[in-house]
Amino acid sequence: MGYQTEFALFTDKPYDSDIIRHFREVNEEARRAINPQGYTSNDSSWNSYEKDLKEFSLKYPEILFTLFGSGSDAGGDYWKLYVKNGKSFMAIGELKYPRFNESKLS
Repeated sequence: MGYQTEFALFTDKPYDSDIIRHFREVNEEARRAINPQGYTSNDSSWNSYEKDLKEFSLKYPEILFTLFGSGSDAGGDYWKLYVKNGKSFMAIGELKYPRFNESKLS
């Protein structure tokens, strides 16, 4: 069993479920990882998600796909992958804590 991630996929179109269903029809890993509405179906070891989504996005070049990922790392592994027309950008989430402020002690 590999590293497990929860995925959620959305597009910038109001009725994106037809596109997401199409992606699931042509990609077995996507079918295991997300449901027809794009939400997590099962934790998955879908390692080729970026390559798969870049290839699929060429079928819908005007649509922006956003894939959210939340990994099983206890320290927090959160990211968004933006994909449009075969190109991608990965944004890694950051966990931040405010600086200590003594005046907030009660």
